[in-house]
Amino acid sequence: MPFAVRAQVHHRRRLGAAAPAEPTIELLAATVAGAPLDEADVVSILRNWTACDPGSLSAALGVVVHFLASHPDGQQDLRSRPGATAAAIDGMLRIDDPFVVNRRGTTASVRIGDHGLCAGTRIDLDGTSANRDEAVFGNPDACRPVQHAPHNLGCGVGIHACPGRPLATMELVVAVQALLQASPIRSAAGAACRCGCARHDAGVAAGRTAACSTGAARLFDDDQMTATAQGFMPMVRAGSSPTIPQPLTV
Repeated sequence: MPFAVRAQVHHRRRLGAAAPAEPTIELLAATVAGAPLDEADVVSILRNWTACDPGSLSAALGVVVHFLASHPDGQQDLRSRPGATAAAIDGMLRIDDPFVVNRRGTTASVRIGDHGLCAGTRIDLDGTSANRDEAVFGNPDACRPVQHAPHNLGCGVGIHACPGRPLATMELVVAVQALLQASPIRSAAGAACRCGCARHDAGVAAGRTAACSTGAARLFDDDQMTATAQGFMPMVRAGSSPTIPQPLTV
């Protein structure tokens, strides 16, 4: 894959002024602290944009579908409030973050707790653990997307924030709403959600999935969610009443 990307970079360079206006050309013209990006950096960025997204989307969609299969009340909530889907997805991915480790390098000597790290040390950041920190989120299994958004590390922060997040969110919203409008989503017998609550365990024992919330009409309890996600719904109309065929079992 890097060889194919590098070949395209070289092709764009040869085109010079005749090159089309597109992201590769913008990267080749970009500067950091007055210096152009190294070719290796350009290739790495383009490779991540084109090769990593399908795997990331597959992992994220699997987490979201499993969560909804374990929470039927959440399915109905999002059918009735499709505009809340984007924020709800962020909340689900915080609870069960599919992006376990990010690798970084220290640019200067730093001390974290009792550990001293020299400049140039390669480190692994466990975002999954951070996204379930009780000191930050209280009950880490509670899905409160708007309340938790400022601390959600699923898509990175600062200069490491994922540039593909808006597109990925839109694709996940379309996929989730298509599934919700096509069929109820149910867990296979024996599956379980993180909460392990008695209602859910009883449902699994009976060969079905029971709702895991306390019976409230909304699993996702942030009233502001709908307003945060209107731009992600090109294919779903609020207030629609789809016909629900046979359940989808996952």
